[in-house]
Amino acid sequence: MENRMNKGCRGIFVLVVCISCRTSQLPNAALVCSNAAALEQTVDLESPDVETDDALRFERSILSLGEVRLGTTRHVSLRATNTSKQPLVLMEVTTACGCTKVEWPKKPIPPHDSAELRIAFTAEQEGAFFKKIAVRHSAAKHPVSFLIEGVVVPESSEHEVEKR
Repeated sequence: MENRMNKGCRGIFVLVVCISCRTSQLPNAALVCSNAAALEQTVDLESPDVETDDALRFERSILSLGEVRLGTTRHVSLRATNTSKQPLVLMEVTTACGCTKVEWPKKPIPPHDSAELRIAFTAEQEGAFFKKIAVRHSAAKHPVSFLIEGVVVPESSEHEVEKR
């Protein structure tokens, strides 16, 4: 009898864990979507204007990537400095499209210290581009932003053919 109760309790426990794991993902996904939507409402990702504040400063507001060959990925870094008197956390980074990925430190940045953002741009379409990257941090309600720009050129340009 006791063995049956243990099996029954184990079965109920597994069922509860499975249900709670499934349902906990839904609110988290909804939260991520709502955060991204809220960020997009506060920063116009299509505008060439950058947003700034007094707490977080980027070493440059526009990063020029120059020519990027179609189908390749260009990696660049950008320093962000906490100019406030309190530790600051980079909470979320949103890009204008999936071709741009950003890695950033999750630890607090001490006052007057810097952190490095690592940006990877994958050239998926020929032509000139500018992509806005918005950064939400703990010291302000509204995100700050910077731009990356450049020109995506064909996989092999005429200039390379002439050299051969």
